Amino acid sequence: MPDEIRLAILDDHPSIIDGYRYRLATESRIKIVATGLNWEEFEPKLASNPADVLILDLCVPTSADNHATIPVQHVVPALIKQYPGMHILVISMFQQPALVEELANAGVSGYIVKQDSLSLQQLVNVIGIIAGGGFYFSPGAFHILHTGRSRRSGLSPRQLEALSMCAAYPNSTSKDIANMLGTSAPTVRNLLSMAYRRLSVTNRAAAIERARELSLLPQEPINPQPP
Repeated sequence: MPDEIRLAILDDHPSIIDGYRYRLATESRIKIVATGLNWEEFEPKLASNPADVLILDLCVPTSADNHATIPVQHVVPALIKQYPGMHILVISMFQQPALVEELANAGVSGYIVKQDSLSLQQLVNVIGIIAGGGFYFSPGAFHILHTGRSRRSGLSPRQLEALSMCAAYPNSTSKDIANMLGTSAPTVRNLLSMAYRRLSVTNRAAAIERARELSLLPQEPINPQPP
C-alpha cells in the first residue's frame, strides 16, 4: 500500500459514507479528501481535492434538483481522461452484465457488488491494491463479467454515452446535450438516430426504456430519495 492514499467518495446515502469512514478509520494512510451526495455537488470538490482512488456508487442523483441517475457512460470516461492518476472503484447494487462490462472496458479499476460483504470487509486492502495500480473485482462482479452475456445491441460507446446523457437530463435539448459532450447538435441527433434504429424504437423515451431493459443503462431507483 502507498504511504498515503487520497480517497474521494460519491454516494447518495450519508449513512453509507459514514460507514466507509468507520471501516477505514483504522488505516491512517487513507485520507478522505472529498465526499458528495450528488454529481453536481461532488464535481467541484474533486477538482479542488484530487484523489488517488474514487469510490463511486452508480445510483447517484445528477444534482439536488435532478434525481435522475448520473450518466455513468459519460462520467466514468470523462473522469479517467481528466484525472489520469485517479483509480475508480465502483461499489454498487447493480448487477447488470452489460453495464459491468461497459464500465470495465471504460477503465474502472474495480467493481464490488454491495451484496459481497466479505469484499467490503476487506475494503482497506482493496483500496490499497487499486491505489497501487492493481485491479479488484468482487466475486459477484467477477461472476457477472465471466458468465454474463453482453446485450449491447450494436450500440457504439458514443451512442450509448449520448443516450445516457438523455436519461440523466430528460428535459435537455440536443443542443444542451451537445454542449455537455463537447460536440455539435447535429452530431448528437445523428448519434441518437442511429441508436433508435439499432434499438428498434422511434424516440428518446422508448430508447432509454429499451436500453434499461437490455441492462445498458442503470435502472432508476424505485423510490429515489433526495440527498
